[in-house]
Amino acid sequence: MARWTRWSSRPPPSITDARPSADAELRRRRRIYSVIMGIHLVGFAVGGALYYTAWWAGLIIIIVTGPLQWIAVILANAAPRRRRPRTPP
Repeated sequence: MARWTRWSSRPPPSITDARPSADAELRRRRRIYSVIMGIHLVGFAVGGALYYTAWWAGLIIIIVTGPLQWIAVILANAAPRRRRPRTPP
């Protein structure tokens, strides 16, 4: 059985090219969704509270945080990109 050596023409397999497990990918997408929705809810509450004192600032915050819920859903449902297999040099 031949061992791989530094002078061999065949490179060793790289484990860093492996895709993350399905559980790790789901955990990452849930975390992204939770963080963005948290920012959205806090911004919406702050914007609503500011609307009664400084209506222009509250309106700006509500307008900025409004689309975050759709962005969170799109990012949470996005499938990971498929990588092309690396070709040895």
